[in-house]
Amino acid sequence: ASGIRAQYGTEEQVVNGEGTAYATDGGEAISALPVINEYVRRGELVVRKAFDGIEPSDELKQAITFTVTGPNDFQATRTLAEFADVDETGNVAWRLTDLAPGEYTVTETNAEQAGYYLVTTYDVADVSSDNGYCVVDPYATTDMVVTNTYTPETYFFKVRKAVASDREEDKQRDYGFRVTLYASQERQDVLPLTGTYGQMEFTDGVAEFTLKDGEEKMANGFEQRAYYNVEETTNLDELGMVMTQATDDETGTTTVTNTYVKKGAVQLKVKKELSEKSDKYSGDENFKFVLTLVDGDKETAVREASAKVGGTAEFAPLPLTEADAGKTYFFKITETAGSSIGMKYAEEPVWARVDVADDLTCTVTYGTESEVKEGKATETDHATIVNTYENVVDLKVSKNVISTVAGDKERDFQFRLTLYESDGKTVATAVNGTYGDMEFHDGIAEFTLRSGTTKVATNLPADKLGADKWNVREINTPSEFTVTDSHVSGSRAWAFTNTRKPTTPDSKKSSGSTTTTSRSATPKTGDPTSIATVAAIALTGVTAVAFGRRRRRK
Repeated sequence: ASGIRAQYGTEEQVVNGEGTAYATDGGEAISALPVINEYVRRGELVVRKAFDGIEPSDELKQAITFTVTGPNDFQATRTLAEFADVDETGNVAWRLTDLAPGEYTVTETNAEQAGYYLVTTYDVADVSSDNGYCVVDPYATTDMVVTNTYTPETYFFKVRKAVASDREEDKQRDYGFRVTLYASQERQDVLPLTGTYGQMEFTDGVAEFTLKDGEEKMANGFEQRAYYNVEETTNLDELGMVMTQATDDETGTTTVTNTYVKKGAVQLKVKKELSEKSDKYSGDENFKFVLTLVDGDKETAVREASAKVGGTAEFAPLPLTEADAGKTYFFKITETAGSSIGMKYAEEPVWARVDVADDLTCTVTYGTESEVKEGKATETDHATIVNTYENVVDLKVSKNVISTVAGDKERDFQFRLTLYESDGKTVATAVNGTYGDMEFHDGIAEFTLRSGTTKVATNLPADKLGADKWNVREINTPSEFTVTDSHVSGSRAWAFTNTRKPTTPDSKKSSGSTTTTSRSATPKTGDPTSIATVAAIALTGVTAVAFGRRRRRK
């Protein structure tokens, strides 16, 4: 056969598959083949034009242009002056027929009018939007009313919403806003306006509304300058988001941006144990620990925790953000020396390594400094610090002399160490004999030290002493010296420093008078260790801005 030609019948015949196709050869029918042809219905769109606030001039009608785009690269353009139909309300209309069913967009341009602010809405089936999207139905006419609302240009401002997140629900969510008007820049007295101003409804100077990502609302029609604050009322902490604001003075637009920040946390722990030699310990001390972030030579105390023997000190969780993903952090856990007499507190820290994965999950390992830095530490649930209780205590006193006078550093300086019972007042007279470098008589030891020397009283009986109840004094200090002492944190040790006083040409020789300096052995206390945050903290406050201006003609 040289070809096939289809003969189409009525719509009903074609739809019911009753059309006939003929095979032809040289124009002579040789066979008849039954075929089923698909009939495609066509749709219709009517774009109606309405104005509010002005009566459009012929010039404006010539300028306003509509463009309709749709399936299969469909595009049609017409000016408002070319609209040929008039509906029952007197609005001009553009009727587009024989359209393929599907999604269409109507776009209006060149509708601005000097001296007015323009808001355009597109209404389809009583649903209003700020874009020209619609769906053409093959079984009904789609009506769209495009309304231009012209408001005289007075003072105005706009609030716009932006969302930076990879979660689709964040972009579709309604975010709450509260705008408060003020009469002055100081924003003390609320401007009690009530009514609709542009797209915002105010009651006693306050408007509340919601915006999605990319949406904005304008307030206009103010006859006086209006200062305002923009507050976001949505709880962003629950959403894991932070908020920033920025105002563009040219457009009078305050853009409020919410950014989703992935968050995580890691918690470090240390267990407190005593060695097998510590069976005589019956105390109830709460052992204290400090967690320190180590970054090269920089060390920052970030957390504190405590635990009793057999317990686990849990440091407060450290927050993590996307900025921590893929990083490795090093920490050391240090025990703070307490007051239990006879307790040998840990002098070396335990180290911890935290490896943060891209999803902010963490791998934590504990060990020595070299083990964690070389990646050889074993992952555990916690670190362990073991103390030994020997029911004895050691006390150490050292001496340093600062002087350029010959012989000063070879001089003997006198000291007295007094031990007390638990009340801190009664001398521990039961302590007698030689303990390390010191000899005690009725709880008192006197000895001498030269510059650069140290003496230690070792294995003092803890059960005969009160906790931290002793006093170290330098006695008979030559008057040409000043004396200071310092307690070495983490140990029962004191360092005394004597400094020769400066001399003047008319100064007299020392009369040989002496002074006695007393220093308590109780460790000095200062401000508590400050805890620094390792990760960045989310903004929780809402920034307020004030702006009011007359729209600038360009």
